[in-house]
Amino acid sequence: SDHADNCMTLCELGICSIITDTLKENMILSRVSETAVALILNLSATPYHNVLLGRAGICEVVMSVLRMHATVTSVVETSVWVISNLCTEIESANDSRLGDAGACEFLVEEALKTHMSVSNIAEGTLSAISNLATNSTNEAIFSEIPGICFIIQSALRAHIENPRVMEIGLGAIINLCDVFDKKDGW
Repeated sequence: SDHADNCMTLCELGICSIITDTLKENMILSRVSETAVALILNLSATPYHNVLLGRAGICEVVMSVLRMHATVTSVVETSVWVISNLCTEIESANDSRLGDAGACEFLVEEALKTHMSVSNIAEGTLSAISNLATNSTNEAIFSEIPGICFIIQSALRAHIENPRVMEIGLGAIINLCDVFDKKDGW
């Protein structure tokens, strides 16, 4: 398709590094961060681009953006979907990069807790958790997060009428079964 071809051309021309550099220099500006993260979301829809984005340092930069703009709903909403997308290509090693950058803790302790009432953030966060949990190192990180079972239960209850949130949330639980087996009170 034309869109995929355009994305490929942009990546070949070095857009992944340009985005990383732009965010490093201008991260404090929420509009720049919001626009850059939207572009990353667009590019991260294909596995090949995920590899290039990861190599360009996008995982670490996206986590820095999230920490800086944790209360800006639009930035969080787009960023959690970026994290979910970046973890879909196993060969990219982005799941490890994101785990090392603190994504597991941020998703549960900040994104899900703070923005639980926003269904698209809950859906994207649960999708990202599900994708990150397929990595055993990240699974171990999730197992150490206090209250993870309660927080995920609360998110599911808050969106019980939304079948998409429920489907993705239940998928996250499947991927976190080992974590939940180790926790009391699930």
